[in-house]
Amino acid sequence: MGVVSPVGDERHEQWRYWLALRRVRGVGNVTYRELLERFATPQAVLAASVAALTAAGVHPEVARAIAGFTHWAGVEAELRRLRRLGARLVTRADDDYPVNLTHLHDPPPFLYVHGTFVPRDRLAIAIVGSRSASAYGRGVARDLARGLAERGVTIVIGREHPDDSMRPFSLVATRYGSGRQRGTLGVVGPTRLHYSRAVAMVRYLSSVMDELLEIYFG
Repeated sequence: MGVVSPVGDERHEQWRYWLALRRVRGVGNVTYRELLERFATPQAVLAASVAALTAAGVHPEVARAIAGFTHWAGVEAELRRLRRLGARLVTRADDDYPVNLTHLHDPPPFLYVHGTFVPRDRLAIAIVGSRSASAYGRGVARDLARGLAERGVTIVIGREHPDDSMRPFSLVATRYGSGRQRGTLGVVGPTRLHYSRAVAMVRYLSSVMDELLEIYFG
């Protein structure tokens, strides 16, 4: 394999292979998932021959890139950054890998995590966009993040939805009430939904329902 990892911890040694495989040109999330299904671990993938990889359905050019991977210096630098920041990898092989992500067609093979997951994190959303976002895009992301943090709104967009029939649409939903008088309300629309308006509408309706429940059942 070439370079011997300077990190003695077994966990960091395993992260080394997860990071390395993701650095191979042509290995995206879907290919990564398929390779894990066939070889079980990134270490086994990187140790496989070109013939074994192509027999598993990998494109010959990608198979050669995997078998000939040599960019270990970059991997070691990334491990050092993780240690310096006190962060960790949560991989698909870990028990605390978010279950919601496994419903995606192309779930990330691992996450960079600072801190710990708690049960309420199952009701969470990631806002993902372009690295070169426009001023409008940054404004929408800011409004979304603020509104979600204030009200606990859940947004599911397109292919993120586990139900195939819902993938052409977006869903903005939140809960209302408490105890036995509670429920969920939401808005379904196109994937290019005006999210800041939808979030505001859902928040408003939720507050109305809270007030009505308090009047009639409080």
